[in-house]
Formats: sequence, structure tokens, C-alpha cells
Amino acid sequence: DNEGEELLLLEDEGEEMLMEEVPIINHSSRKERQKAAKVLEKEERKRDQELRKTQLLQEQLQNSEQKKKRMQLEQLQKQQAAHKKIQLEQQQYREWKYMFPSTAKMTNNNNNNDENDD
Repeated sequence: DNEGEELLLLEDEGEEMLMEEVPIINHSSRKERQKAAKVLEKEERKRDQELRKTQLLQEQLQNSEQKKKRMQLEQLQKQQAAHKKIQLEQQQYREWKYMFPSTAKMTNNNNNNDENDD
């Protein structure tokens, strides 16, 4: 027996943490009770600080994952916009070619001549 002192066990997210010996007997001196309270407060501050660090790391990880997803989405949207633009230009060219068939033939001939000039 350690003169009425017991070990306090705290459960922290399923893990048991062994704390320093803290007197918990009612007839302990005021000084002993104050010392025990300080030890408990110190351990609590330490746990809170570790919890804040863990939360901060989780937030940073979440933010980086969200940023990565946003960048991927933006890239996909740019690709889709470029694809739609090409489709629209092709459609407009087909319409123009249908409306002005003789001009379209001349344009094709000019393009062919330009290629042959090289």
C-alpha cells in the first residue's frame, strides 16, 4: 500500500493512460490536494494540446484533398469546354459549308494548294 495513494487511469479514445500517482484520499493535506490538482490540470492541458494538433493535421489533410479535387474538377471543366468549343466550330463550319457550297470548295482548294506549295 502506498500510504493511500492510487494510480489514476484515464481512458483516452480507447487507450488507457497511466498518470502519475495522485493522492485521492479525502483526508490528505491541502498541499497534497493542490499538487494532485496541478498534475491533473497539466495532463488535461497536454491531452487538449495533442487533440488540437491532431485536429489541425486532419483539417490540413482535408483541405489538401479538397484542393486536389477542385483542381481536377477545374481541369475536367476546361477539357469539356474546349471539346464543346471544337464541336461548335465544326458544326458552324458544316452549316457554312452547306449554305455556301461554292465558297467551301474554293476554301478547300486553297488549303490543298497551300499544302502543295510547301
